Amino acid sequence: MVASAERPAGHHGLQVRMYASTASGSVRWRLLGGNNRELGRGVLEYPDADACRADVLRILNDAPFLDAAIVRADRSRWAWRLRRDGVDVVTAGHAFHRRSQCEEALARFVRVAHLAPINTPVAVLAQRRRVVSSVLPPPPSGSVEVTG
Repeated sequence: MVASAERPAGHHGLQVRMYASTASGSVRWRLLGGNNRELGRGVLEYPDADACRADVLRILNDAPFLDAAIVRADRSRWAWRLRRDGVDVVTAGHAFHRRSQCEEALARFVRVAHLAPINTPVAVLAQRRRVVSSVLPPPPSGSVEVTG
């Protein structure tokens, strides 16, 4: 488990970034690869950075043991999610046109997530003019396809 801002050997640039929309707002997180592309994002919101950091460490270390699902994001795209105790905790950062690409992205997230350092400061993001919806629709009851 890596909890400092140091980069682990062999995974240059891999990092967890915590962010909030205001300095006193709830905290969320996302896992970024070395090229700053989002590999996955947390679904839950936390009251502060400490609570976020503690749960992120648990999620990233438990990733191989969480329930994985590959689901349709819409008619032509796929997304993945990880669930803990029936609750979504991580989702794909974006949808994929091919199911195989989505499966590969999920496998990569699970394989490298525990190696990511967590950046200590919480980034405060500027408010956007439009609200961007989640990549995934809410899970339909009884139709989630569980893989792995």
